[in-house]
Amino acid sequence: MLRVKQLSKLFMVNNPVKTYCTRILLEDKSNSLGTGTVYHIPKNFYSNKGKDANTEKKIPSIQDCPTPNLMSQSPEPKCAWENQDNNNKKKKQRVLWWGLLFTAVTLGAVWYIGFMDYKQEKIVVKKKEKKKKPKCSQRTRVKVPAESTHIPKQVPYLLIGGGTASFSAFRAIKSADPMAKVLVISNEAFYPYMRPPLSKEIWFNDDAEAVKKLMFKQWNGSERSLFYEPDDFYIDCTQLMSSPNGGVSVIRGWNVTHVDAIERLAFLDDGAPIQYEKCLIATGATPRLSAVFQAACADDAINQKVKLYRNIEDFEDVLEAFEESTNIAIIGGGFLGSELACAMGRKDKSHKKNIYQIFREGGNMGKILPEYLSFWTTEKVKAEGVEVMTNTEVVGVRAEKNGLELSLNNGKKVYVDNVVVTVGVEPNTDIAEKSDLEVDPDLGGFLVNTELQARTDLYVAGDCACFYDPKLGRRRIEHHDHAVVSGRLAGENMTGARKPYYHQSMFWSDLGPDVGYEAIGIVDSALPTVGVFAKATDEDNPKAFVTATDEGIRSNVEEVPKECDKYVSPELKQELQESRKQASVPNRTEGEDFGKGVVFYLRNDIVVGIVLWNVFNRMSIARQVLKDQKKYDDLNEVAKLFNIHEE
Repeated sequence: MLRVKQLSKLFMVNNPVKTYCTRILLEDKSNSLGTGTVYHIPKNFYSNKGKDANTEKKIPSIQDCPTPNLMSQSPEPKCAWENQDNNNKKKKQRVLWWGLLFTAVTLGAVWYIGFMDYKQEKIVVKKKEKKKKPKCSQRTRVKVPAESTHIPKQVPYLLIGGGTASFSAFRAIKSADPMAKVLVISNEAFYPYMRPPLSKEIWFNDDAEAVKKLMFKQWNGSERSLFYEPDDFYIDCTQLMSSPNGGVSVIRGWNVTHVDAIERLAFLDDGAPIQYEKCLIATGATPRLSAVFQAACADDAINQKVKLYRNIEDFEDVLEAFEESTNIAIIGGGFLGSELACAMGRKDKSHKKNIYQIFREGGNMGKILPEYLSFWTTEKVKAEGVEVMTNTEVVGVRAEKNGLELSLNNGKKVYVDNVVVTVGVEPNTDIAEKSDLEVDPDLGGFLVNTELQARTDLYVAGDCACFYDPKLGRRRIEHHDHAVVSGRLAGENMTGARKPYYHQSMFWSDLGPDVGYEAIGIVDSALPTVGVFAKATDEDNPKAFVTATDEGIRSNVEEVPKECDKYVSPELKQELQESRKQASVPNRTEGEDFGKGVVFYLRNDIVVGIVLWNVFNRMSIARQVLKDQKKYDDLNEVAKLFNIHEE
């Protein structure tokens, strides 16, 4: 007897007549192998339901067969799925390759654009750095000697910089050590010279040939050379080390890139090293351009018309520009700008030129002088034929025909042939980073101790030195007297003196032969001031002072009054001071006549700065007042020490 064990599969085909193709797996117990036997039922077995109803009853169960659970029993697929799968893979690969290609192109474009911007930015920066000194594009700096092979490889004393500080240093070295061998490295084409006359006396010399030889006339008419020493004072650098009596040699047109303070080596711009025993850095300062002119000078047409003012080459360029100009502008109202404005005004005796002085302060030297004295000084500058434009700033520069159009912050425009920018200087500390030397972040300049040392056997003096003043704090000074005194002290210490720098240096400015002043300490118009003035006489001006002393360099003729002598007894000192006060009888002045006087600058009621206005040869008294660090009840009494009321 057969029993239905399993329905393997049941297909329903064609139409609702329910024609079945059935494969039935029946178990035959009589089969000794125990395997099932497959019987096929014809397709038309149930084609006529009504013909044989009993046949249906013989089948234990007729129903739709479930899906087989064996892969081998699954039907073969009727489509080419492998081809489809391969197509899908190829499609994805194409998408992937196109994506990678697009990404690569995008990154390449971004890199190219960034590279071009960086390249362009580098070019612009390079141009700006180059334009800081317009003269550099006009002059070719000649090196003397031409090759570093002619320069000594080892020297006892090496001075980097060829200005006043270096000159003062080698004079001190030779004074202490007459056989000393000193090598000076200067990036200028000239031997050491004095800078103050470049903005004052040399402009008043009418002898053109003398000016070409760099001769100037002092206010008393005597003629002097700009150079400290004649050329034959110096010896050739090739003979320096073999000279039995030593000497001073200056190599010109050369720069030092950095210093190795540990190995005591200085490296020239061609890489050649120089071994030293003692070294002085006196690299000075470089004039700077204001932001608007830095940007404008990228245009060569503008750059050729913009001048800076610092050295002999600048003087020659500006003098030539002045002579060929009908209209010229000076940007800046400080010492240099005001001195140049007065010098140009006086030189233009026929008043055929338009000379403009443009600055943002309310009056000339407004950052230094109290407001009332600054305004009074401005009137003096105007009297020289200068059109002074106060509270004014240049906000735009454009080349116009053969000159420049200056756009001002008040909406006006000024047309000039040339411009001289005098807005300050920056200390030359380029070698600091590579030399591992520290620079003051606020004041600039190399940081030094009280003996002017930056490192062992390495000294700094002049404009680029930032020193500590025990009375007034850390300072950096950019004036002639400071260069002289700090250079001299550094030179003495290089020969073993070990002296601290306590000197209060002075500075001076002359607005022509009739108005001049000397100053010391912290002179800042932002500080409270007290001024004591008297009526000036014919002897109270720079011209009369130079006539009496025959010396235009003011710091060279300071007298020390007896009461300032440290060897004078306190009793005698007091007596001398009292006699000076009794002899000083104030004169009444009519109106605001600031002919001569003393201005005290106060901080916490203590005098920290003094300006002597048309008062000369009293600087030693001013130093004593600053040194005392006292609070005075009546500064009129202190002013009597300066004899401003003497007839």
